Amino acid sequence: MVDMGSLMDFGDRIASITGIKTATIGSVSTPNVLEAVSKSFLFIIYPA
Repeated sequence: MVDMGSLMDFGDRIASITGIKTATIGSVSTPNVLEAVSKSFLFIIYPA
């Protein structure tokens, strides 16, 4: 998740260096990123 256009190519760079598939989501706001991180930690602590 990135909020600036210049960061959009990091996913491609990481994929080419590591061989791990990545996806980049652009034009997100900081509150959206914080909410996503918060929910991902809850899933790790309390799996469904």
